[in-house]
Amino acid sequence: MTYEEFEARYEYNPATDRIGGGGFGEVYRAYDNLRKRWVAIKECKVEPHKFSLWREVELVNEMEPHINIARYENPYRFKLGRVEMDYAILKYYEEGSLKDLLKKQPLSTFEKIEIIEGLLHGLAHIHQEGFIHRDFKPGNVLIEKVAEKWVPKITDFGMSKLKKNDGREQLSDSSIGKTIAYAAPEQIQNRPINDSTDLWALGIIVYQMATGKLPFDSENHTSKETYNLEVSKQIISGKLPNVSTIEEPFKGIIERCLVLPIHERANSANDLFSLIHKNKSAVNISRLVNFKQEEKTAKLESSSTGNVVEFLVAKDEYAKWNVANAMSILATNNIHRGYVKSMNAEKVEVFLDYGVTGLINEIAFEKLFIGDYVEVQIIEADFEVCRLFLRLNRILKKNQNDIHISQLSNGRFVLKNASGIIANGEYDELKQLSDSNYAFKRNNKWGVINKQGKIIVKEKYLEIYPYHNGLARVSSLGNSIFDLLNYSIKFGFINEVGFEQIPLVYHEAQDFDNEFAIVMINGLLNSTWYKIDKTGLCTEINNRS
Repeated sequence: MTYEEFEARYEYNPATDRIGGGGFGEVYRAYDNLRKRWVAIKECKVEPHKFSLWREVELVNEMEPHINIARYENPYRFKLGRVEMDYAILKYYEEGSLKDLLKKQPLSTFEKIEIIEGLLHGLAHIHQEGFIHRDFKPGNVLIEKVAEKWVPKITDFGMSKLKKNDGREQLSDSSIGKTIAYAAPEQIQNRPINDSTDLWALGIIVYQMATGKLPFDSENHTSKETYNLEVSKQIISGKLPNVSTIEEPFKGIIERCLVLPIHERANSANDLFSLIHKNKSAVNISRLVNFKQEEKTAKLESSSTGNVVEFLVAKDEYAKWNVANAMSILATNNIHRGYVKSMNAEKVEVFLDYGVTGLINEIAFEKLFIGDYVEVQIIEADFEVCRLFLRLNRILKKNQNDIHISQLSNGRFVLKNASGIIANGEYDELKQLSDSNYAFKRNNKWGVINKQGKIIVKEKYLEIYPYHNGLARVSSLGNSIFDLLNYSIKFGFINEVGFEQIPLVYHEAQDFDNEFAIVMINGLLNSTWYKIDKTGLCTEINNRS
C-alpha cells in the first residue's frame, strides 16, 4: 500500500482526532473508508536504536490471542521526504483507557474486581508468552464494554522485554519519567527484573482503584524532574502506604504486590487469583449470615417445596461457595435443609439482592452476568421477599426460545437460553446477525451459527455484517496473487442458510436496501459502481448515491 492509498483509506485530522500519545508516538481516531468502521491509528517516527512501532506490532501479534490483550491489525512504514514513519492499526475502543474510566465514573466493588481479574489474566498470558511489560499503568489498559461488563485490554508493549535477556534493564529519563509512579524499585535502581516487576505496577493500580489516589505521589513539586525525584525516593525508601482500612480483596493484593524485595513479592499473576476468587465469593456474605428470621416465613408455595422458577440476573453481584460451605451456612441460619437430595448443581448461587437463597440448575452454574436467565430453586425466604420475587418472576419470565449472548469466566462467548448453554460451542466473539443467525469468531475469522448452535458457515470470513432483506454482507481476502500481495479485500453476500448467493468479487459493497445493494469493482483506470439485485444481476450506475 502506498502512503496515498493509506491516506485515502484511513481518514483523520491530526489536529482534532488525537486520542492519546506521548514518548512513543501519537494515537488518532480514524475512519476506515474501505471497511466502514472507526479504528485507532498509532504513528511513530522511525529512529535507529530506539523504540520501533513496527517491532511492537510484531511482538504483540507473535503472542497467542487473548481477550485481555489488545491486538494490532496491520503495520505500515512509509518514507515521507527524509523521515520514515511507522503506522499501526488497531480496534477503536470507545470507552478509552482504564485511566479514562477511573476519571469519568465511580465503579462498584464488583466491577473493580472484574477489571482486576481481567488484568491478572492478561499479565499471566504476557508472562507465559515470555515477556515482561515494564510500563504497566492505567493509561496502557484499553477498556471495552461487553455484555455490561468492563473488559480490560493491555496495550502499549513498546518497552516490553523478552525474559530470555539478562534481566537487567536500562531506562532513559524520558521513558521512566512518564511512568515513575508505577515503576518498581528495581526499575528505578536499574537492578534485575522479572514478572514481579509488572505485579508491583498492578499493586499500584489496585491501590489507585481502591482509594482514588496513588500510594506514592508528590504535590509539592515545581517540575517534572523534582516530581520524579521525590516519588522515586518514596518508592525505594521502603515506606509503604497504610492499607489497613482498604477492603478485600484489594488489601490482600496490594500487600502481596507492593513488597520492596522482589524475591518476597508475589511471584506470578496466578498467585493472586485465589485472593480474587475467595473475596468474590464473600461479596455480601454477611447479609446471608445475618439473614433475618421474621415471625412470618413461608416457602414459596406451601404445597411445593423446592419450587423452580426462572430468574433474571438484574445485578451483577452474587456470592459463590463450594457446596459443603454453602450447606454449612444455610444450616447455621436454620434455613430449610430438605434441599440436599435435589442438589444437582456444582455450585450454589445466593441472590442476596432479594434475600432469596436458591440453587441454579446443572447447566447454568457458570459465572453469570447482567441479563442472564437461569432457573433457580427456592429454599426459603421472608414472606414479603417471596411476594416480591414472585412478582419479579412474572414480569421478567422468558421462554426457552429467548436466546442471548453470554461471556464465560474464561473470556469466551456462548449462546444461552433459560436452560443454559446452547450446544457446546465457545467462541472468541459472538454477535447477532438476525433473529435466527449469529456470527462467531475463532482464530481471527468469522463464521455463522444458527440459534440452535449449529454451524452453518465455518469460520472463513474477515467480517460478517447483519442481515438486510435476507442477505448478509461478508468480506474476505482475495485469493489471487495480486489480492494477496496488496491485501485486497473482496465483498459478497450470503443468505440465511449460509450459501454465498452473491460471490465475493466486489472491492466495496453496501448492505441491501429495498431489494438492491450498491457495489463497486476497481478497474485498471477507475472504479465502477453497480446496483445489484438478490440474483446478482448488476446495473452500472453513474452516481454512487
